[in-house]
This record gives sequence, C-alpha cells and structure tokens, in this order.
Amino acid sequence: MGLIECREGLPTSILSRWCGFGRISSAMIGFAIAISSLGWFGVQNGVCAKALEYALSGKLDFGWCGTISGIFITVLVTYGFKGLSLTAKIAISLFFAVMIWVTFNSLTTIDIKELINIIPAEQDTMTLSAGATMVAGGCIVVMLITPDISRYCQNSKDVFWMLTISIIVGEFIVNGVSILIAKAMGTDDVVNILIQNAG
Repeated sequence: MGLIECREGLPTSILSRWCGFGRISSAMIGFAIAISSLGWFGVQNGVCAKALEYALSGKLDFGWCGTISGIFITVLVTYGFKGLSLTAKIAISLFFAVMIWVTFNSLTTIDIKELINIIPAEQDTMTLSAGATMVAGGCIVVMLITPDISRYCQNSKDVFWMLTISIIVGEFIVNGVSILIAKAMGTDDVVNILIQNAG
C-alpha cells in the first residue's frame, strides 16, 4: 500500500475508500489511526514531561510538566512540517549523539554475552498473550501509519529505502542496543537511563 500511496499522494483513510473498503470502513481506518496517534502522543509526552520534571528539580509536578510539554508539542505541530522539520534536524542529531554516548558509557565495561544471557526476574516478565498483543498491535499500527509517511516520497525506490533503512536502523540496531542498555542499567525507564548516563 505504501507504493500505491507514493503514486497517488493520498492518506490511508481516503485511499482505502476507493480501494473497496467503502465510506464507513475507511472512516474506521481513519479513527484507528487517530487513536493510535493519540496514544503515541501520550507516551512521548509522558517521557518529555518526566525529563522536564527532572530538569526543573521537581519544582513543578509531573501533571504540570505534562501540560506544558503537551501544549508546546501541540503548538509545534500547528506549524506543520516546516516546524517539525526544523525541530527534527536538531532533536535527531542530539538524540544520536546522546545514544552513542549512553551506549559507550554503559556497554564498554560489560561483557555483552553475559548481558544477553541475563534472565529477567519473575516480576519483570510478561505473559505470552501480552507479548503477542504488543507485537500484533505494533504491526497493525505500522501497517496503518507507514503509507501516510510514504506518500511524501518521490518514487517507489525512495519508499523501498525508507522502509529498509528504518527497519534495519530502528528495529534491529536502536532497539537491540536499547534492550542491552536497559538490561545493563536494570531499568526500562528511558528518562532514568538518560539521567544516569548523560545527565
């Protein structure tokens, strides 16, 4: 579907209406995308709010920090892709610099083979159904969101490389390193990992 949207330049919910889903089903697809995007906004805003709370040394509680960061992100989005593009150029560069520092700081003194073989404590494990739900839910969201991103690609070759690079770098490298860092630090809290390693 990503290749089709690249050619048509239409979002998933509109394109699906003319691909046999009909008006009601395409509206449901749009609703699913909106709900998943809203949930992801909440997750990202929570991380941002926790970091802001730490940066302000607890002068504002988590609720106020979440409100401030949520308003800031919402205002940023109202400026569209120009505002997001400018912010992304700064944020992504900083993110990769911090990730390299955190990786170097937390993994250079540890035996990676030992780290991989660490079995989590029973209270840190999840059920098979919870894991299956997370994987299936993630795949569904990716299938729904990817075409909306690929519609901005110039041609099908760009779509191929966007998907291939994002899967290799994002899924395998960044997520793999993140798992090792979380095991090394003994926490899955992103803000705590960054605070302990990068301040």
